[in-house]
Amino acid sequence: IQTIPFAIYFLTRSTASVYRWAAVLTLLLAFLVQTRSRGAWLGLLIAIVVGFIVVRFSPTVIRIPRKALAISLVLGVLLGAIPPQTGKLGPQDIDEKKTTISDTIGSVLSDGGDRGRTMLWKRTLEMIVDQPFGVGLGNWAIQYPRYDSGTLVTFHGAPARPHNDYLWIASESGIVGLGIFIWLLAVALRAGIRGDRDIALAAAISLVALMVHSCFSFPRDRATPTLIFWFVLGILGSDRQRAKNVNRLQWLTAAVVMGVSVLLSARLFSFESHLHHARAPEQAGDWKEVARHTSLALETGRFHSEAIHLHGYALNAQGDFEGALAHYSGDAHRRPHDVQFLNGYAIALQNTGNHTEAIAQYQHARDLVATSTDLD
Repeated sequence: IQTIPFAIYFLTRSTASVYRWAAVLTLLLAFLVQTRSRGAWLGLLIAIVVGFIVVRFSPTVIRIPRKALAISLVLGVLLGAIPPQTGKLGPQDIDEKKTTISDTIGSVLSDGGDRGRTMLWKRTLEMIVDQPFGVGLGNWAIQYPRYDSGTLVTFHGAPARPHNDYLWIASESGIVGLGIFIWLLAVALRAGIRGDRDIALAAAISLVALMVHSCFSFPRDRATPTLIFWFVLGILGSDRQRAKNVNRLQWLTAAVVMGVSVLLSARLFSFESHLHHARAPEQAGDWKEVARHTSLALETGRFHSEAIHLHGYALNAQGDFEGALAHYSGDAHRRPHDVQFLNGYAIALQNTGNHTEAIAQYQHARDLVATSTDLD
């Protein structure tokens, strides 16, 4: 949905290669239909409507090859409508309840068609009301279980995001953070609609598609949509700044941000490398090596809860309950409502003779989960 507006832009610009761009557009549409993503479909639909309205009232005449556009649309939908011919390949595979286009559209009105989103939004709003200045970056998943009331949290995991980027930003960065983000989007859209280049309009339409989809999903948590998002802002920013000189302060700010980003990325890469090297010994049951690699990962930062979980599990599995107790007690303030963390903590407490505290940790974990488990 972010690249289709640019494919349409090139379709309208190039007379010589119009059918090559029509083929590109056909494939993009086919891939989009195959995703069975209702939020993405709605995002593109609204974005295209907004684009046609802007073009309709624009003083610039844009040539639209209607025949090529119609052929691309029909072929794209037909290709995308082909049901998947394979079994479920993983967690990102097509939902078995949305194998056809009609099933996907019909799922909007079916019981459970929201996939728990309504409950996530309601609970996240409660979080925002409680802490209007935000719970801190990356902390939505940490704080959410205490608002869940045993609805979606299970022994095996909990929601990682609220399926709405605006609520996500507001919950972590506060109302001020959300306001700044919306201001950024408004400035970018204004630049695109008022710009004198067609590509700026394509960028604005791309941004609208993402903005709508963000109401139902989490594109900011994925690398590719995030990359295209900033690329689009770069196009719109360059269109706005063409006549202005960049001053020394702006260059300095850009350099500082770039330097901090590189340093943070280097630490993240180191963390991911150590965590990756812990997975092979995990499969082999070599818990000593798992503990060593996860310890090295945690020394670089707490970028993902998997390292915390796996390190504690490895220490418990090899019988180092004192080490596990030290690990869990040291990270307890970071994972106060994490069921798996609380379970591992309770195991370490139980095996070091701290039975009263172990019962308290088990009970807290049990209060958070939706159904009865081994915690009982």
